[in-house]
Amino acid sequence: MSINWKDSFKIGITEIDEQHRELFSRLDKLENALRDGKGSEIVISTFHFLDNYVQRHFRAEEELQELYRYPHRGMHVAEHAVFRKRLKELEERLTIEDPSEKLAVHTRAFLTQWLISHVTSLDRELTGYFNEARTKQWEKWLVSQF
Repeated sequence: MSINWKDSFKIGITEIDEQHRELFSRLDKLENALRDGKGSEIVISTFHFLDNYVQRHFRAEEELQELYRYPHRGMHVAEHAVFRKRLKELEERLTIEDPSEKLAVHTRAFLTQWLISHVTSLDRELTGYFNEARTKQWEKWLVSQF
């Protein structure tokens, strides 16, 4: 099963969509490696990538939420914290166990399910709120000009 980016995953914030695309691309690489019997080889590099990239991505989302005073920011941040905790647990398994196909399959399944669910629900809710907030800012500015 290929994990390709679909336009239906777009949330309408270009920078965030590009970051989501990169996450899907990495999951697709892990999926391809699993199909070729090389999942245990790539799972470590996937974790190294995620350690850095996810932190930056979550920070970008959370800063946007703060900037626009997103009312559900706490819930969104909590969801990010749950993901970070689960990712840490998987990394700890990796230090206890040798990288294995089983761990790679489990990691891919978790990441795919979480990412699709998060992007298509919580992140998509951001778009409507941000668009409304931007419109209000624009209207406020226009009124101030006349």
